[in-house]
Amino acid sequence: LGLDGGILVPNPIEKSKEIPNKVVDSAIDKALNEAALHGIRGKDVTPFLLSKIVEYVPEALNANVELVKSNAVLGSKIAIELLK
Repeated sequence: LGLDGGILVPNPIEKSKEIPNKVVDSAIDKALNEAALHGIRGKDVTPFLLSKIVEYVPEALNANVELVKSNAVLGSKIAIELLK
């Protein structure tokens, strides 16, 4: 492709597996507040947030797994097309 940077390819999961933004945003806000309360910083923030979001919204784990699967499928399709 001859690019000097990357490409962003939005790839949402199926509508039936989505979690409403309001629910996710609330869980993220709550987890961020809890991280701040516990002094969690730097590289420890992301795993903390992910675990807390799944604690607050259990279906978030399945949504994340579906996102990884969907991204793997799309990524392989893009790679195949680029090889042509």
